[in-house]
Amino acid sequence: MTQRSDEEQKLLNEVLPNVAAQMRGPLSVLHASLQKMIQTDMPGTALLNQSYYQLLRLAGNLSMAELLDGEHYLRKRENGDIVVFCRELAEQVGLLAEEQDVTVQFSCAAQSCVIAYDARLMERLLLNLFSNALKFTGPGGKVTLTVQVHKSDVLLSVEDTGCGMAPEMMSVLFDRYLHSERMDPRPHGLGLGLPLCRAIAEAHGGRIFGESKLGKGTKITVSLPNERGLVQHVRESFDYAGGFDHVLLELSDALNTRAYERHS
Repeated sequence: MTQRSDEEQKLLNEVLPNVAAQMRGPLSVLHASLQKMIQTDMPGTALLNQSYYQLLRLAGNLSMAELLDGEHYLRKRENGDIVVFCRELAEQVGLLAEEQDVTVQFSCAAQSCVIAYDARLMERLLLNLFSNALKFTGPGGKVTLTVQVHKSDVLLSVEDTGCGMAPEMMSVLFDRYLHSERMDPRPHGLGLGLPLCRAIAEAHGGRIFGESKLGKGTKITVSLPNERGLVQHVRESFDYAGGFDHVLLELSDALNTRAYERHS
């Protein structure tokens, strides 16, 4: 992990998580009001519902900011089939991406591969990569999740056929929250998503890297150790999505509003 100043550590460990905590109260009130509107079939509720998911996702990312410090995260990994996990997640994303005419594919030569990983955090990592890919892939495009199993590591790659990125963007891709001039413009967020992906990968003993060509698309790859855990951890009962659909939550900045017409 990058060495951070005291001011930066305070921002990550105290300020941003506290902002997230302060957001959750008003968000609960907004959700209650939204439910009443949905029951009366008021127009525009799908857009409001999506906006609610976006704010809830932002609060979730802010609450995880301390992961960027690298010192406050204790891994809770369990042995699981990463191939099955990725295939099922790609299928869920694919069903929603169809509404904006984007094809999501899954590719893996292996039928199975059991490694130790935190399923809750790995889901967030992959959904964040899917979200970025869908944002920049237009109708008729394709997003592919590929799993490659090697003796020492497992590679998870999310590749799109979107607009691609310039080389200067790639150089700060995983620490954009430190560079105000590099933050994504609205509605693409604060630039916390990919730094969190890097923190999650590194917490698993892995790494993340990317390649991109303007007009050709972007490919982000996560390398995880191909190893099983000796100690089994009990799954946490805490649901980071607060009971809401995880995929709809993490893709709320990327999906068509129609995806939120049927979900409250």
